[in-house]
Amino acid sequence: MPPEALTSALALNAAAWQGSSLLGPAAAGITIAALGLPAAFFLNAASFLAVIGALFLMRDVPEHTGGRRTGILHALVAGLSYVRATRFVLTLVLLSAASNIFGRAYQQLLPVFARDILHQGSAGLGYMTAAPGAGVVVAAVLVAAMGDVGRKGLVMLVAMLLFAGTVLGLTATRSFPVALLLLVGSGITTFIFQTMTMTMLQLYVPAKMRGRVLSLLPITGQGLAPLGALLAGGVAERIGTPASVALTALTVAVCAAIAFVVAPSVWRTRVIAQETTSAAPSPA
Repeated sequence: MPPEALTSALALNAAAWQGSSLLGPAAAGITIAALGLPAAFFLNAASFLAVIGALFLMRDVPEHTGGRRTGILHALVAGLSYVRATRFVLTLVLLSAASNIFGRAYQQLLPVFARDILHQGSAGLGYMTAAPGAGVVVAAVLVAAMGDVGRKGLVMLVAMLLFAGTVLGLTATRSFPVALLLLVGSGITTFIFQTMTMTMLQLYVPAKMRGRVLSLLPITGQGLAPLGALLAGGVAERIGTPASVALTALTVAVCAAIAFVVAPSVWRTRVIAQETTSAAPSPA
């Protein structure tokens, strides 16, 4: 795949993943109603055969980026050392961690918003849960159409600020349609932030370190997000759900603002395919 197509490829991949997450539950519901629960599980298991077949059809995939193979522990230490020594990469990883810890906590509290604040039932909660996913699909199409953007760091930080604004709006509104629009906006901005972060790391990090660095993103996304939900839930018991979620959104905004000030290389550097120009970040 040509490097200049990387952003579009990541966007389309996310669109396919999020689209399946939206259509999958609906298809499962129809299957359960028509054929029963066991048949739904059987068909779901059988669908993985298509994935396995697609993997077998892949050709010309490099198995190793070169260099001497090392143990898992040595590779982990080397990856962490590289991240710590490279300020540009460290900033991206820390921003990813902050956005996942604090930026995703509102999702676990959506049932409270639906029942106690917006006075919606299970159907309303379903729409609210699906709205961010719909926003991701829209954003994926837009990002894929945009192609390779030079100032990815600037776009990323602006997306973080806009995300915080959508979540703050959610805590303030008492209108269900407005809440849905804000949730769609949260999905759009979250996707833009994550895609720009992933693309910058893929283009900037050397090939021998790329896998080790990229492996940290699932840790921040899947490993730390529950911690944020736990913190937000605990705070919500004391000051209320809207105020707790507002604090998480403000934290994301503050992290983006701090990055603007203390890490200007993130938004000044042009990280584009096959080239990194302007204020090139240097190890710190």
